[in-house]
Amino acid sequence: MPLFDYTWDQESAEPYPDRAAQETMARLVISVEGKQPATYLYDRYAKEWDDHIFVPLIRVAEWLVTNWWNLWNESDTCREGFESRHDLSYAGNGFVFPRVIFEPMGDSVYLKVRPWDAEHAPVQFVSQYDARLDRQALQEEFTSLIEAVIERLDQKEVVHEFLKSEWQAINSLDAEEKEFCKAAAILGLDPFDIDPGEAARIAEIWNRSDPLTREEGILCADIESLDEMNTWIDGAVHDANQGQSGTAWPDVRDAVQDRIQDALILPWDNGYRYAHAVREELDMPNQPFPIEQNGEFVIWNKPESIPYEGLEGCVANNSPSCVVRAKGPRGKRFILARALGNYISREHDGFGVLSMSRTPSQSMSRAFAAELLAPVKWIENKIGNTQNIDVDTLEEFADELGVSSLIIRNQIIDHGIATVVGRT
Repeated sequence: MPLFDYTWDQESAEPYPDRAAQETMARLVISVEGKQPATYLYDRYAKEWDDHIFVPLIRVAEWLVTNWWNLWNESDTCREGFESRHDLSYAGNGFVFPRVIFEPMGDSVYLKVRPWDAEHAPVQFVSQYDARLDRQALQEEFTSLIEAVIERLDQKEVVHEFLKSEWQAINSLDAEEKEFCKAAAILGLDPFDIDPGEAARIAEIWNRSDPLTREEGILCADIESLDEMNTWIDGAVHDANQGQSGTAWPDVRDAVQDRIQDALILPWDNGYRYAHAVREELDMPNQPFPIEQNGEFVIWNKPESIPYEGLEGCVANNSPSCVVRAKGPRGKRFILARALGNYISREHDGFGVLSMSRTPSQSMSRAFAAELLAPVKWIENKIGNTQNIDVDTLEEFADELGVSSLIIRNQIIDHGIATVVGRT
């Protein structure tokens, strides 16, 4: 089932001065199978509900080609301008589209549909849900939509050079140029509109970085800190590799990966599952986990030396030894657990990067650490039949487990265990 289901309907459109828009008017339904359409809306003027919008698909096609590389590669939601590059509502340019947000996660795209009330139009979109889409299938669908718009413009003899030239440029890139576009997009930049000096710098650092982790590394940087970031990671990995994390971890990793053959849909689900498997392998199902006693870790005590605040540290090639930011006792336990999760779940040989970003591996390691240190079953047993949990109780649990009360709160809410009352 396609995400975008449309029917050309130029005849029903009111006269519009932009002929490209006029000729590509269509009835558009945006929906994920089994869910209410993202285009489901209430028209306050007509006082009617509808499941479609009436818009020119040229707007969608233009937005897609303008943001093509960012849609598939930029996952840092905190980058300046991220929303305009990933939220379809920005495609309107005089027309109203729903808030459909595309966030790339490896081989998947995380789709977020959010309600909103258009400020300058009598339209209120009401749907809200999240979904996971296959990246390749979505790319193929968007390709077909763009090419259908171009074909229709050609049939109607409408000249629209921007769309055709941009799409031709995207499809004419060689492998090296595509790698550059990917690197620039990760940084939140438009690869077709970048200073030549900055472009050369990005390409040079991307090409000499480790292919296994350069995406995670460049995601933590900005254009000014690329060189410093690359140098810091090289040194941190060297230091982490000097640490000894005990001889048991490789066997634990092999045993856990033998148990977990298939990946679940969402990375945090995988994080929970890997944490369960580690606890089972160590015969520690639900009790507090003594992370400091299960191996020696290298701790980096000079956080000011890390060139970008989004970078948390690095994990060694063949062990969970890590070089990370200096932390307080609870923060230290959490970052060590993240390092362990990175090592246990890693599919490749080579080092790992820990950051504050929302890539699949980072989301997985955070979920792993939360479940390893504050297992849901332990919390459920402590809560029992209690429906409401106050802030003082959160702190008691946090003290007992040696974690932040925020982790306890998130575990309770994310897994629907109880209602948290009061402010944390």
